[in-house]
Amino acid sequence: MCYNDRSPRCKVVIEKDTMKEIRGIYKILNGIINMTCAINSLPTPVNILWKYRPKTENKFISVPCGNEQKTESCNVNENGEHHTVGHCSVPTNHLTLSGFYRCEALQSNGILVASNESEIEIIGIEYTNKVQDRLVIGEDGYIDVKICANPQPELFWVLPQGQIIQPGHGQLRFSASNIWHDQNKPVEKDGPSERIPYCYRNKLIIGSVAKEDKEIFLIVRNEGETREHTTFFLHL
Repeated sequence: MCYNDRSPRCKVVIEKDTMKEIRGIYKILNGIINMTCAINSLPTPVNILWKYRPKTENKFISVPCGNEQKTESCNVNENGEHHTVGHCSVPTNHLTLSGFYRCEALQSNGILVASNESEIEIIGIEYTNKVQDRLVIGEDGYIDVKICANPQPELFWVLPQGQIIQPGHGQLRFSASNIWHDQNKPVEKDGPSERIPYCYRNKLIIGSVAKEDKEIFLIVRNEGETREHTTFFLHL
């Protein structure tokens, strides 16, 4: 235990951090968030905590450090202070890692000291999945897909004869719904649902499914340069 008004006195000062340097935009699966914090403290070394607040949340949670290191040096000056340096590396593997990052240290008297916050945004296409389909020859059918991307992507359905349609449009037997935000299932039957961050849904509706509808492409475009081509082979 330490005190603010008598010995042993409490002191936790963030001497240096890299929060300003790391802020910015990272491409998914193609970047690493490297954070470093250096802290002087009394009367003992401190544990450095790495926290971030997702843009869709109101509270800070622990950062999933892919690699974490810490070094401690005791009695580094005439006041007998301890010097702790921590490092945390976070691979940009998920869009939900977008948010506000900081390092924290907790004094033994329970007072929390935090660094400045750094805003991180992760962009790109995380994945495209087929949710479900209904494909019976001679009957109306559909393909329902889920796309997780930031920012909201552009979608292009490439039909068997080479025609291209986008959400909200249609040609002949085919039409694509408008894009909507994906939602989780309510915990209770009549309870509210919540949007799943960065995830969208789209449905291709097919009038009277035919044998020639065996192969349909979905092109997902994001930020102009990022493209993903998904082929749906329909087993009719």
